[in-house]
Amino acid sequence: AASLDCWFEIDRLESERLLRMPGLENGTYLLRPHYSRQADQLLQPHLPSYSLSVRCDTFDSNGTRGFVIRHYRILPMENGAGFYVSPQRTFATLPDLLAHYQQDSDDRQMVLARPCPRKYIPPPNFRDFEINRAHIEISELIGSGSFGTFMLNECWSKSRKSRATFRRIKEFLEDFAIEGEAGYVAL
Repeated sequence: AASLDCWFEIDRLESERLLRMPGLENGTYLLRPHYSRQADQLLQPHLPSYSLSVRCDTFDSNGTRGFVIRHYRILPMENGAGFYVSPQRTFATLPDLLAHYQQDSDDRQMVLARPCPRKYIPPPNFRDFEINRAHIEISELIGSGSFGTFMLNECWSKSRKSRATFRRIKEFLEDFAIEGEAGYVAL
């Protein structure tokens, strides 16, 4: 199990914390050890069991979207020859079990989309992309009409030479195309 992309050596609370991160999609999942109760250890002390934690979308009566974290216990077969969530369907290996629930879910609540990422990358915060109005300088009127006024604005750099223009970009691309046609070999 430790070689799987979805394997995390964490407990239930930590799995819920990871799966509650913003930006994760419905069906994001992780596989973790099941820290069993003492009664479970008496029944099958030598066979490990696992828990599959899945982020599932929910909708309330108003249509408001939310999510819950569902935990499914993966039990080993008594003879140790496989695993199951429900005794009606068994699998020889954990990857077989995960592949089945990614393709065809018996339980509509348990649809696996992708493993929980190990390194969380938060979704972009659009406030970080705002341009401070103090950095914008209106330089000339381009046109006006029934759709409003169009102005040429400069932002950050005051020098026109330091900014790439369409003409410079076009010249660069033309030079690049000519070099490609001539068959130059990169050294």
